[in-house]
Amino acid sequence: MTTTAAAASQELTSERAQQVLERLIAEHGIPGAGFAALRDGEIVATAAAGVANLDTGLRVTDGTIFQPGSIGKTYCTVLVMQLVDEGLVDLDRPVSTYIPGLRFADETATRTVTVRQLLSHTGGIDGDRLDEAGTLFGRGDDAVERYVASLADLDQIVEPGRMWSYCNAGYVVLGRMVEVLRGATYESVLREKLLEPAGLSSTFCFPEEVVARNTAAGHMPSPDGTLGVAPIWALGRSGGPAGAVPYASVSDVVRFADVLLRDGVAADGTRILSAESVAEMRRPHAECPERELLGGHWGLGLLAKLDGGPAVFGHDGNTLGQTAAMRFVPEHNLAFALITNKHQTNMLFAELCNAVVDDWAGITTARQRKPVEGLRIDAPERFTGTYANVAAEIPVSLRDGALSMELHPRRTMTEPLDIAPFPLRPLDDTTFLAHIDIVDDDLQVAFLEPDAERRPKYLHFGGRLYRRS
Repeated sequence: MTTTAAAASQELTSERAQQVLERLIAEHGIPGAGFAALRDGEIVATAAAGVANLDTGLRVTDGTIFQPGSIGKTYCTVLVMQLVDEGLVDLDRPVSTYIPGLRFADETATRTVTVRQLLSHTGGIDGDRLDEAGTLFGRGDDAVERYVASLADLDQIVEPGRMWSYCNAGYVVLGRMVEVLRGATYESVLREKLLEPAGLSSTFCFPEEVVARNTAAGHMPSPDGTLGVAPIWALGRSGGPAGAVPYASVSDVVRFADVLLRDGVAADGTRILSAESVAEMRRPHAECPERELLGGHWGLGLLAKLDGGPAVFGHDGNTLGQTAAMRFVPEHNLAFALITNKHQTNMLFAELCNAVVDDWAGITTARQRKPVEGLRIDAPERFTGTYANVAAEIPVSLRDGALSMELHPRRTMTEPLDIAPFPLRPLDDTTFLAHIDIVDDDLQVAFLEPDAERRPKYLHFGGRLYRRS
């Protein structure tokens, strides 16, 4: 291949992205998806494929409004770092300093969990208490406040600052801190301090703002296995700071990432955040046991892939029937994002990147390591037992001499009651892969902190810690 031809093959164009996206959603049975890429402040490629809603047949367009889900945590982080810029918040002070009456079940955690720890998912709070339908804390302006008040009985999964475990509850607490210090609802602050000054005109906070637009419905498998429209579209308002808001077009998601590429400056020159705060967001604060799932490290509101090639930052998101991923590469001044309207389709992002993004971006998207065939695990019975957190129980057992795990979610409204069993295929003596059928992907299972008898105290799976009972 000539140099000119090689360079042409690496260019990311809308045409190439469209072809690959259409092929991949057909292969994976995904109703619809949107993709956008930005370089040097300009959108250079977009793709829109499939339908926004299986029931209506509405087509996905470049302007379709999706749910970015937990990418909203990065938006929340910007609001928190603005408070830091203004001298209203110290990252290393306890968050209870700023929220009168804040209480967790663990008194030490109440006194000591810092803003930085919550931003970096190292606060140790058992963080998946959720209110998907908004029935527990309502849709009023006090929804976030009511949620935070309910955390008085929320246990610690691990001591503050000691280990990394993804924590939705911690971000709702941060959102409440924003409300208290700004004297306004979370959505009002998000709009005033970020969406409007950054020119994100296709990003919204409430369902009534998007009902008349081309809006994607989420899709999930029903008990008989058929794919249908998710039973809930808007997540409970109390989860706004953790990703229940915003709603956005894919192009607006990459324009948000562009603010971070510009060291906190919007496209029109408006300063959104200080360069120092953006640098602090990117700086690694914690190491993630599941390196391939989340890039290996975590900054403040950002995952970070720092091994091999240029540093890549971003966030993923999963809501009821929609899956999102956003990445940006400061060294090459580019950003890209993909959102689909099907439950748990994270693998599609890696496949799309492998096909059309990686060469253009000068990066390598993580590819799953393969299990080591024939690897003998010493004393496998040391791993057996039940590991649990507020969201699920994971029994680990020996079946015909081989380890397997079951997954029993405790949130039965939106998840199957039982998913079991999954053989654990070894990567090494303490780390395994389990092929999870509902997401059609291999996910890492890591056993951590063995005691004197080499029995692990924790299991790390899906970004969360599960403590052995």
